[in-house]
Amino acid sequence: MTNQDALTMAISLTDEIMTVLDDQNLDRLAELEAKREPIIRQAFEQSIQQIDHIKAMHLQNLNKKVIERLFTLKQSVQQQKQHVSHATKATQAYQGNQL
Repeated sequence: MTNQDALTMAISLTDEIMTVLDDQNLDRLAELEAKREPIIRQAFEQSIQQIDHIKAMHLQNLNKKVIERLFTLKQSVQQQKQHVSHATKATQAYQGNQL
């Protein structure tokens, strides 16, 4: 596979990762990232003059979006954990008053 092919495949996998993040399918996310990492390495192992700069910039922008979505997902999970914790405490307090 040429570095151009690898770059194209990395972009495709990153697009798929964006979709998976929207669906919050974390199992699939790990699988896609495991596939994507060696392909990205291959895409950039040749000299910088041989890399398609437009595709490389596109991949970089996609990676920034992936990071932003992961951060948003992390915040959402943390908020959900907080709500569950508060609900658990409220339930325990209610049950304690029933005794």
